[in-house]
Amino acid sequence: MDEKAREHQNTKYHLDSMVKAESFVQSVLTPEQNINNRYHEEKLQNIRRNRHIIVCVADAILYCGRQCIGLRGHREQPDDKNSANVGNFLAALQMVARHDQLLNDHLNSTGLNNQNAKYNSPRIQNEIIEIIANDIILANLIKEVQVAKFLTILADEATSHGKEELALCVRFVDSDADVREEFISFVQLPRITEAIANKILKNLGLDITNIRGQGYDGAANMSSDTVGVQRRIRNRSPNAVYVHCCSHTLNLVISHSSAQPNIRNAVDKLKQCSLFFLGSPKREGKQNKMVKI
Repeated sequence: MDEKAREHQNTKYHLDSMVKAESFVQSVLTPEQNINNRYHEEKLQNIRRNRHIIVCVADAILYCGRQCIGLRGHREQPDDKNSANVGNFLAALQMVARHDQLLNDHLNSTGLNNQNAKYNSPRIQNEIIEIIANDIILANLIKEVQVAKFLTILADEATSHGKEELALCVRFVDSDADVREEFISFVQLPRITEAIANKILKNLGLDITNIRGQGYDGAANMSSDTVGVQRRIRNRSPNAVYVHCCSHTLNLVISHSSAQPNIRNAVDKLKQCSLFFLGSPKREGKQNKMVKI
């Protein structure tokens, strides 16, 4: 029997079992040293670290957005210590890093693993802006409009970089009984009236039957009661009454009236008087005093 036990003791499967048993005992007595536990804890720490970095990057982007300043400079070189201007976003991020050791270590770290994971490239900036705009701001706005139920759509065309774009807005009464006008999106316009109407409804993302008003300029493709955008939308939502934009109407009236010299001179004098009073030193001085108070 002793000989059999000695033979068994020297077998490979017995030695492997002893190693596994010892590993099991150690995992129970000191679980923090277990490989699986250590791997899991390292993974959680890495997740927390990456989330903290992304929050700092998003905060810097939000800061630039709220202050209405551009993110990038003339020549954006994140790692160039001698660069005169790295841009508003990177400058804000570096300022935060002076008071945040984790972010500072991340931005100053070197090595292959960190070269492509700084989260401060223009592509990442644009992706975060898109996420904030569509998944947070626009989503919350759409929910508010859905609660209000009824709405008016407002749209006007503008030319940007050789492309026709439509600024799409909504007007509604929120839960606090306040009348609000909010921007929804820019829509790139094709040259077909039906396609314009379809793009407006697609980008609106709301129940078409709840539209109670439309406000556009007087261009035929928008205002025509036969084939215009307002008619095509009314075919789907009969209660969506079209109103010619009052600002456009006033501008047209003044433009046509200016053909008369007396009216043209009167409008010019009114404009000059308005600029004079708005830019007067006394008015600006009073405003500065109010700001100081």
